[in-house]
Amino acid sequence: MSKKELEKPQECMVCGKEVPKGEWDSVNAAVTGEYISLGGHSACVHRVDRLVVIPNRLRAISREEDIEQLEHILMNPPPSDGRCAVCGRHVSELKPFGGPGDPLDGDFSGELLVMRWRHICRYDEVVKAAEKAWQEAEKSVPDQEDPFSWLISKYGEDEAISIFSSLETYALTVPRWECRDCIGLSGDEYFEAIDKRLNQEQIGSHIECSGIDD
Repeated sequence: MSKKELEKPQECMVCGKEVPKGEWDSVNAAVTGEYISLGGHSACVHRVDRLVVIPNRLRAISREEDIEQLEHILMNPPPSDGRCAVCGRHVSELKPFGGPGDPLDGDFSGELLVMRWRHICRYDEVVKAAEKAWQEAEKSVPDQEDPFSWLISKYGEDEAISIFSSLETYALTVPRWECRDCIGLSGDEYFEAIDKRLNQEQIGSHIECSGIDD
């Protein structure tokens, strides 16, 4: 909104009442895709943001019966088995979000699973070394030139491909529906919890960042 437009009386897009001069506020009301401006009284637009927009972005669920309903309408639906992606506990066993110790900003009181994005592999020594090599390559070539060619000249084609594959793999993220106890875990803690559960279930382990075999 321009300065001239801000000086004019504006109607709140939420309540329809006039917003006093200089008190206009706005938020991004888009759940996905392009920015959608929702403007008006600060209290109005941030209430909508907190109660409608953010929960839809995170796609939180609070009841077991929500799972079947959301499974048909969401791009990244909740797990059909109703279990936390990290610890594997069923929604019937989970403590809801809200109250003292809640790990999330915003009000998710009563929710049992909340979606967040996780890297598909650890940030390990392989990734750190690959990042260091790529940064060195970027500093060593003129602007607009491809750092990958520099990597090949220094490390050879096979190693350059391995470096790029490690960075490309680490950059991938996946949606995970997690419980109150797991959603605040750091990257290392998250993979430790995943490994513990998978070892207990004897179904293997997580993907490594050393590239993906064809």
